[in-house]
Amino acid sequence: NILMPLPRKAVLFVKGDTFSFPLWYLYNVEGMRDDVYMVDHHSLYLDWYASQLKERYPSLNFTFTPQNKITRLSPEAEAYIYERLNNIVDNNPDLASYLPFDPKAEERYTLVPANICHRILPKETPINEQIKAIDPTLRFAYRYILDRGIYQPERIASNVSNYGISYNNRGKFFQDNQLYKEAIVEFKKAIDASPEYITAYYQLGLLYKDTGRYNEAIKQFERIKTISPDDARADYGLAMVFHKQGNLKQATEGYKKAINLDPVRDFLYAALGGACLEAKKPLEAI
Repeated sequence: NILMPLPRKAVLFVKGDTFSFPLWYLYNVEGMRDDVYMVDHHSLYLDWYASQLKERYPSLNFTFTPQNKITRLSPEAEAYIYERLNNIVDNNPDLASYLPFDPKAEERYTLVPANICHRILPKETPINEQIKAIDPTLRFAYRYILDRGIYQPERIASNVSNYGISYNNRGKFFQDNQLYKEAIVEFKKAIDASPEYITAYYQLGLLYKDTGRYNEAIKQFERIKTISPDDARADYGLAMVFHKQGNLKQATEGYKKAINLDPVRDFLYAALGGACLEAKKPLEAI
């Protein structure tokens, strides 16, 4: 599900045991997608690994400056990792590059949630070009891994959860760019893949709320309550719907319930204060 959606001769930066070990097996032992340039993110600071990359992939445009035995956990190691990652991405503009979401890389590039990994694009890439990096027909192959009757060790469970998260990320991207039809499809895929993934219900509820589909929004927030009664997002979401509908009494009650469940969120108090002002209760707003 990580390798197969990639275009031919893509560059894939892998990191973390959960991602890396299965990919190394499929790539090195079974020869799956041997056209892909697979680069281990965490090993990039090592000179011997950088040299090995150049030997293994002579057609990959990559140069590096040797370093002096920097240790893995040092700040210098991280600097070398991103210097070399940037070198590979920038010197191979005709190759599509992907990596798991990385906030450090996002400082320099635009990261688009193409599949389980994010497509790396130049920072100034227009939205219409970003959208082209996402295949709306993408569906992951689950086989039998969603069968709850099958024991899943922690690492397997972590991998399975990535499906729901990935679909949700794609939905959020479409939602942020006002492509609501596409967003709904992705959020529903996320729920199908991970039926207990609260964030997907919440995002779908917000989308329905923002597009005036209030009854459908309420259904999503109520589903959160059945899965996780103590999750404040359910009451907050319901309160926002009631607020939109002008039902200030139910809105204020909902905001108060959300605050009781999650009293450290400033925006909950702001929402409650706004509802109180609209209800002409300035003292309660204060």
